[in-house]
Amino acid sequence: MNWTAYEVILRLETPLHIGWRRVGNLWQTRPYILPHQLLAALAARCAEWDVGGNEDGSPNPYVQKLEWLRKRMRFSYFFPTLERDPQGCYLPYYDERGNLKWKCGKCEPPELSELSAEEFDYLFLDAVMRTAIDHDRSAVQEGQLFAFEYVRPRCREWPGGAEGKEVYFGGYVFLSEELSKELKKQVSAEESLARLLDRLQVGGERKYGWGLIRVSEKDLRGLPGEKIELYGRREITVQLESELYVTVEKDVGIPAHVLLQGVKDKIAGQVEVVLMRSTRSEGDKTFYGKEVLGKPCYRPGSRCKDGSTKFLIDAGEGNSGIWGIWKISG
Repeated sequence: MNWTAYEVILRLETPLHIGWRRVGNLWQTRPYILPHQLLAALAARCAEWDVGGNEDGSPNPYVQKLEWLRKRMRFSYFFPTLERDPQGCYLPYYDERGNLKWKCGKCEPPELSELSAEEFDYLFLDAVMRTAIDHDRSAVQEGQLFAFEYVRPRCREWPGGAEGKEVYFGGYVFLSEELSKELKKQVSAEESLARLLDRLQVGGERKYGWGLIRVSEKDLRGLPGEKIELYGRREITVQLESELYVTVEKDVGIPAHVLLQGVKDKIAGQVEVVLMRSTRSEGDKTFYGKEVLGKPCYRPGSRCKDGSTKFLIDAGEGNSGIWGIWKISG
C-alpha cells in the first residue's frame, strides 16, 4: 500500500478538553490531540455525508465508516503551536532528570523556543469552575465543585512576546492510494480533505461547543517524496512504505505514546496507562464506549537511549481501536 503525507494545521476556535486524569477536584486535559479522537470525529462526519464504503457489514453508519477509514488513513499526534506551521509545534521531551520540557522549532519571540512545564501550562492552559446541580431543590449539590482544565483558543500574553496569539495544532495525515483517489473524484485531494476536517469537534464538552477546529485548504499541504521530516525536525523522519515507519534519533523526544511491549531498556521517560473507549457492533446493536481499553505506554516526550530507533505507526490491528500509538518495530 502506497501512502501520501499531508501537513495539516488545525485552528482552535473554542476551548479544548482532551480527557487525561483527575487530580483532586481538577479534571486535567492533555495539551495535544490524540489520533484516535480525530479518526472518530472524521468517521462521524463521513457517516453524515455518506463518504466511503461499508466493509464491516455493520448496519450502523458510524461503525461502517470507522472501520473503512482505519484501513486507509493514519494520523500523527497534533501538538500546539502559535505559528501557522508544524515547525512551530511545541514538542515534549523529558530531560535526564525526568523533568518535562517543551521545545519549539520555529518561534517568535525566541524566548519562547523552550518552555518548562509550568511556563507551557501558563501560556496554553486555563480552567473553569463547574458544579453538579440538585434539580429537586434547584440548588448546587454540596461538595460537588470541580475545575475543568482546557487548552485556550488564544494563549496568555507573554511579557515581550506572544500577546494573546491564536492557538493552532500542527500534525500530519497519511492517506492510502485508494483513499487519495476517492477524494480526487470531484476536486483535489487537499480540498476534499480540508472540507472533511473543517468544523470537526474533538475531546470533551462538545455539547457546550468545545473542541471546535477549523481547517482551510491553505492550512493543508501535500508532501512529495517517500521520506518526510515530521514537525520540521531532521531527527524525526517517516518512511512512506507499505507501512509507515518512523525513525527517531538518540535523546530526541518521541512525539507519540509508545507501547511498553518490546522496549525494555530502550526508552527513558514517564509511563502511563492510556485509556480509550471502544465502539463496536453486534448484530443490529451498537455499543458506544461500552468497552474500555487500557494500554501501558511511555508518554510523548520520552527519549530513545540507543542510536536511531525505528517505530511503526500502529494500524489498530485486532479489536484495540487505538490509533496513533506507535510501537517498536523489532
